[in-house]
Amino acid sequence: MIDYKGYDGVIAVFGNNVQLINYSENKLMDEKIFSVIKKKWMNTSPQTWWGDSIDCRFHLVANIRKLRNQTVLDIGTNTGIIMSELDESNDIYGLDYKFDFMKECKKSNPSSKVLQGDMFNIPFHDNTFNSVLLSAMIEVPKNYEAKRRLIAEAHRVLSPNGKVFIMTPNRNHWCYQQSNIKVTLEQLRSLLEPFFEYKIYGWNPFPPKDVPSPILAKLPGMYNLLTWLSNREILFKISKSFYVEAVKK
Repeated sequence: MIDYKGYDGVIAVFGNNVQLINYSENKLMDEKIFSVIKKKWMNTSPQTWWGDSIDCRFHLVANIRKLRNQTVLDIGTNTGIIMSELDESNDIYGLDYKFDFMKECKKSNPSSKVLQGDMFNIPFHDNTFNSVLLSAMIEVPKNYEAKRRLIAEAHRVLSPNGKVFIMTPNRNHWCYQQSNIKVTLEQLRSLLEPFFEYKIYGWNPFPPKDVPSPILAKLPGMYNLLTWLSNREILFKISKSFYVEAVKK
């Protein structure tokens, strides 16, 4: 029997297994991440808002905020909202092929370098960056070979022991089973294996089809619960997205 009296964290029940999740565990990010990033995105580029209030991109932001004194490349930076969450101690570059995105990105990131370019032919020398971001980019190339080329380019421009941060949807989730451009867990592993030592985490085994994500985002402790599930690989194979941290071989 567990005494819940006075406990202010999340109580997670999986069958007969009851876990108490402390809000402060692993210095988890403040719950305001959902509203802060969404507000910034809607004010800057509402037409490109992805529509999921508990999307894995929030989790990616929580992790890249920890980077300090790095040279960072954001491939497919879009309007630069995610890039804008990087600490100012970093030397930050954004790459996108759409000129309109570049203009918006520069507004959000006045001290960063923003370039128009091709993700399959990144205009930088080998071993240039300490960190590379691939946020919702693995699913952009239309076939497996093109996806492999993207991963190979990210690997090329990373310095030795450099790290790539990846967020990509899980094709096996019910939302994406009809999409042939998303990747399965097995495909993601095969893309990464030749180039990186990697760790894949699941993100968000919710929501059920009848509960909209904006409602779940408002539930106290939701971000911490999702992070706790992700860190412990609970239900990760059926999660909506994958989050990856991978170190260059």
